[in-house]
Amino acid sequence: MPNWNCTNYNAPVLEKYKRGFFIEWRLADRYKKIKYEKMDYMLETEERDNPKLITGEVFRNGLDQFSKQPFRMEPYFDPGVWGGHWMQTNFGLDPDKENFAWSFDGVPEENSLNMKVGDVTIKFPAIDLVL
Repeated sequence: MPNWNCTNYNAPVLEKYKRGFFIEWRLADRYKKIKYEKMDYMLETEERDNPKLITGEVFRNGLDQFSKQPFRMEPYFDPGVWGGHWMQTNFGLDPDKENFAWSFDGVPEENSLNMKVGDVTIKFPAIDLVL
């Protein structure tokens, strides 16, 4: 898959990721920031075949509540060519994975927040709260 508005289908994955992180995500953040007050709904599609929908008003109210109290971001763990089993042992990660080399915690661009609305939990990028 190429980057947005590009034809770089065969570019190295890390090159496409850097373009996504430093250009596409920043553009999307600017767009989201403008649309927050006007959006009618927030659709979360984190889990395959289990979309979740809340109103824009509920989402904005949730962001407001997050901003007024302590909260915890959801940590992110990823395997890599280096690393070992320390994270698996200490954080209860999947023991069947070869190893974990990456962990992001407290990085709004990389971590998620989970908002419970009734019986539904919506996961969204923590950067949304910053914006």
